[in-house]
Amino acid sequence: MSSSKLYYLYVGASAFAMATTFTTYAPFLQSIGFSLGEISLLNSIFWLVIILGELPTGMLADGKSRAWSIQTGLLFQTIGSLFYLFASGFWSALCGEALIGIGMAFVSGADTAWITDALAHERRGLEYRKVFATATVVKGAAILLGGFVGSLLSLIHPSLIWAPMAFVAPIIVLFARLCMNGQGEPVHRVSEWSALTMSWNLLRTSQALKWVVV
Repeated sequence: MSSSKLYYLYVGASAFAMATTFTTYAPFLQSIGFSLGEISLLNSIFWLVIILGELPTGMLADGKSRAWSIQTGLLFQTIGSLFYLFASGFWSALCGEALIGIGMAFVSGADTAWITDALAHERRGLEYRKVFATATVVKGAAILLGGFVGSLLSLIHPSLIWAPMAFVAPIIVLFARLCMNGQGEPVHRVSEWSALTMSWNLLRTSQALKWVVV
């Protein structure tokens, strides 16, 4: 299977698993006793974890492996979704939210870097715009389907919206381990510390990246 098809499967499955929580995220939290203010606080912590995790997880992805980073991120998401599946209050939900945030930080950037280098290795580097555009369509369709499935699951029990992520994410981990081999890795690997230093220096000198962080 080509790297682009692998990427579409990965994007579609990941988006579907996450999207089952989109439509009923707030009602689920209210069902375990959250106020609207606590929901906002929880979601703020989620985004703070992702922002703070971007540089160190990117360092590990560049130093170790993009595929390793994707697998690690999905494992964090699996554990986080299990915390949420059995959450009964603020602290158990906070653990789930933080773990999923860490997982998303590991995945963020590693997947697009993987497909970019994989296409370059296959001498298809000029196709990356087409691949990203197709992946966006796949992701959008998966999100619509996931949102609908999540709504149906919430009618059975609100916490079941986390079951698809707990089930699908480990399958994607296995899929990534078996299929995302070395074709999406950089030709010249650097150490984790060098990757962190280069990322930090780029952030300091790039106005656009500073705005992204803000």
